[in-house]
Amino acid sequence: MTLPGAGLQPTITAGADGYSTVVWAAGNSSGVLRAADLSPTARMVDIHRVPGSGSTPRLAENGKGDLAGAWGAAAYRPAGHQWCPATGLRAASEGYSVAIAPTGVGEVIWDYELGAHGVVRDRGLISCRG
Repeated sequence: MTLPGAGLQPTITAGADGYSTVVWAAGNSSGVLRAADLSPTARMVDIHRVPGSGSTPRLAENGKGDLAGAWGAAAYRPAGHQWCPATGLRAASEGYSVAIAPTGVGEVIWDYELGAHGVVRDRGLISCRG
């Protein structure tokens, strides 16, 4: 299988139902990221642009289909829905870690240099669905 417009740094996460989501950088310096949802047989179900911009995407899935992602911005996607608007990550490097709890609450942490000291920052992510 070939991802359309495939570029750099793909990352994938798989759900308990066998569906997967792949996010990758578009392959130019624009910071555009694309995503593809894949069926259990690796058939592309949906291809779309993810919110925000950045590089080196990271994804996490909670076993219920909810996704949390980080790539210079952070975003949440409730199971069966579109991505919520992205939140910028202040002074983010490419060293993100992302996790999402079974309750659907996501968390992104990253570090950056502040003078001679390293600082760890975090951003909580919650659903944009009501």
